Amino acid sequence: MASLKLSAMKLGLKNIKSILVTGGGSKNKAILQIIADIFDADVYVSEHEANSCLYGAAVRAFKALGIQI
Repeated sequence: MASLKLSAMKLGLKNIKSILVTGGGSKNKAILQIIADIFDADVYVSEHEANSCLYGAAVRAFKALGIQI
């Protein structure tokens, strides 16, 4: 997570206020807490069970294009 935060900062993402977590890691409360602590951000879990990793990729693509979902 620390490496991800450093990468985000290098990309200019310094004020991350919320993070959407998808996939298998979203079921692990310890991982969610670590993400929240390191990024100092609110962490939300995707409600989509099937193909949730794919859903996360789609959310990133929409955000990159400036499309609100």
